[in-house]
Amino acid sequence: MIRILIAEEQRPVRECLNTMLNMEYDMQVQGLVTDGVMAYELTARLQPDLLIMNIHLPVMHGITVLKQLKQTSPRTKVLLLTTDGEDPFIVEGLVNGASGYLLKSMLAKKIIPSVRDIVSGQYIMPTIVAAKLAQRLTHLPMEQHAVTKVDMPGVELSEREKQVAELIAQGSNNREIAAALFISEGTVRNYLSVIYSKLCVTNRFQAFVKLHSLL
Repeated sequence: MIRILIAEEQRPVRECLNTMLNMEYDMQVQGLVTDGVMAYELTARLQPDLLIMNIHLPVMHGITVLKQLKQTSPRTKVLLLTTDGEDPFIVEGLVNGASGYLLKSMLAKKIIPSVRDIVSGQYIMPTIVAAKLAQRLTHLPMEQHAVTKVDMPGVELSEREKQVAELIAQGSNNREIAAALFISEGTVRNYLSVIYSKLCVTNRFQAFVKLHSLL
């Protein structure tokens, strides 16, 4: 059973999430809170598998909650919600341990698969968020930021590893990479482990940043 805590100020969003998640046979919402202090305190007490949190919570900002949860709830994964793909706190949230972002406009279609992906160890970054982040990292015009070929001096990747790396840099998740390359998600995870090692990083976001810094 995936144990979930929801931290969202807006009542309609909070109740919608609660209903959708509790309808799944393997998910259980353990609590609903409306501000950052409550999110931190209840997460520290319940130690849920996943905290779904609006990054702009009142009383205590989501970034502050993330930083504090590193100490008290290191095993709890965090999915941040935002209304804007250009939210200036996206990078800071990922750097401070969030497992991904989801736009509120995408909740109806994406929340269930996103929850399952995150608890299985994946990072969630919608294409629009990945595109904006890539643009900020590379300082390139939008029409130039798409990654078409990975060529990194000093980093030796096989042809298949390069294909996986290109898709990581585009913000694709494991399921999307598997579908694009006609391989299993388990095989994708194996490639990710090798790529992380060669890039000297430990997670998907670090790999995303490293790839864009080398392109």
